Amino acid sequence: HTIVFDDDTTQELERRYVFGEWRDEPLAEGTKIECRYRDTATFYPGAVAKANDDGTHDITYDDGEAEAGVILRRLRRPGQQQPENVDAGSRVDARRPDGGAVSPATVL
Repeated sequence: HTIVFDDDTTQELERRYVFGEWRDEPLAEGTKIECRYRDTATFYPGAVAKANDDGTHDITYDDGEAEAGVILRRLRRPGQQQPENVDAGSRVDARRPDGGAVSPATVL
């Protein structure tokens, strides 16, 4: 996949480094989820504490940590697998090839 990061850096990435939309509808409060914590690629278990009016979610992790304003593409239901295909124009998060942070991007 050809990815353009929000800082205008263009990169060819294998599918395993691209995280697409898991869902497009808000999740209800109390829904068990897995969430990529901040800019990591690792999912951690938790629950939706609040569904915000702007489409983001406040999350409480099982270890007691909390995070506000989480975008949908960082959430999945427990055990849910990454979609196999990501369409051109899709907003995604992608891991930078140097093993760095996961950053917002668009698929070309």
